[in-house]
Amino acid sequence: MSREGIRKLLHRMRLSWTRPTYTLAKGDAEQQQAFEKQMDLIDTVLLYADETHVRSYQILRAA
Repeated sequence: MSREGIRKLLHRMRLSWTRPTYTLAKGDAEQQQAFEKQMDLIDTVLLYADETHVRSYQILRAA
């Protein structure tokens, strides 16, 4: 499906597409330093596994 097709579909559904806006909060310097001190005390390796998957969903059509 093309970008124009998606735009027309959204228009027919009375929806609109907008670009997301991000506003990052300012970090607290004292809390960051306290966290760094805690991390310095840990002598093990931390691993992080992300459970999200990229999926390709086919277009759903009305029967």
